[in-house]
Amino acid sequence: MRITNSSWKNYNQANDYSYEATPNTYIISEHVTLYYKGVLISGSEPRNEGVVDAVVTPLELSYDKNKAVSGACETQITFNGNTLASIKNNGISLEAGDYSIDDKGYLTFNASYLENLAEGDYQLVVNFNAGKSSVIHLQIMDTTDYDFAMSVETLQLKAGEEAIIPIKLSNVSTGINNANLVFTYDKELIEVQEILAGEIVPNSELSFKSAIHQTKGTFNLLFASAKQDGSDLITQSGDMVQVKIKAKKDFTSAPFKVLSMKDIADAQLKKITVLFKVK
Repeated sequence: MRITNSSWKNYNQANDYSYEATPNTYIISEHVTLYYKGVLISGSEPRNEGVVDAVVTPLELSYDKNKAVSGACETQITFNGNTLASIKNNGISLEAGDYSIDDKGYLTFNASYLENLAEGDYQLVVNFNAGKSSVIHLQIMDTTDYDFAMSVETLQLKAGEEAIIPIKLSNVSTGINNANLVFTYDKELIEVQEILAGEIVPNSELSFKSAIHQTKGTFNLLFASAKQDGSDLITQSGDMVQVKIKAKKDFTSAPFKVLSMKDIADAQLKKITVLFKVK
């Protein structure tokens, strides 16, 4: 098939974004975009001169259907002169009643929308009238039937900045007698400098130990009741540990993830179920 203009002259393709003048074989072109379920997975979109992209932070959100621990599921948009065009989940646009945006740019997803999503991970594509789209990674969970949940918050740091990151427990319905936890982190991104027992750990001088493995990018947390008589269990929600980190590069994400959770039990050494989540 051949497409021609009215004068049968060659088209001028030099100013066409995806045009490649030299290849005679298949190549990977950064100017040809590929989308999967509305999310850009290959290539770069064309940019309008003078347009500053909108910024959405954080991009990792979670929502717990457990009424005892659920809170606002929100992020903030810095529009930079742009306007919101749509928010899509798996290619389907959210309706106006599914979210709200206040005058400070806080985008809040309404509970009525979130409650209708099944547990799992979602990618919400936030489109603007100009500039790049942003992709929000949303985790939907329900810890109602779990004995407790463990969480770490997403944060934004620049290279050289330090921060103290709490690992929190919530919805603690059964006293925790012992727990053996291993976390992993990107050693090229952050340095873990120190780990301290949190406010909810009783008798921490005897019951809590930690170890940092910088070369592996992991750290271990070990809690074991010192008295073993049920009197010094972890029984409340709050900070289990506080982890001091230093950023080696700029990043916006959860600084570490769970590698393994072992030997989590109550005073009768009965296994306790736990869910880890990123907020």
